[in-house]
Amino acid sequence: MFVSFNLLIGFVVLVDTAAAAVALMAIAVFFLYLTAMIYWAIIQDTVPRNNVGTAGGFIHLISNISGIIAPTVTGYFIESTGTFNIAFFLAASLAILGSLAVVFFVKPIKTEIDAVNTNTFHN
Repeated sequence: MFVSFNLLIGFVVLVDTAAAAVALMAIAVFFLYLTAMIYWAIIQDTVPRNNVGTAGGFIHLISNISGIIAPTVTGYFIESTGTFNIAFFLAASLAILGSLAVVFFVKPIKTEIDAVNTNTFHN
């Protein structure tokens, strides 16, 4: 579902008015921000308890590095093409790639409750 909202970022370049572009961006960003808590929950569930802070710090490092690189790359694209189109398509592509990575690589966590329920039904 969230993959489809990531597509909205790419469609921003296809609309004719600023109001439509702002509306598409607002909808896409709204739904993308809804997933932020899920990612922190995944970290807390998958990383050993004594490494959660380290994993969180590493994720902040990566996101801040991308926050430094993205404006530079966007400026380069605008300077060379005169339009934001490539920057929006790149942002949409990276968002879709990230969503697909979560869909395919994050697996459900087996809990003790699952083990108990599985054993109860098989006995």
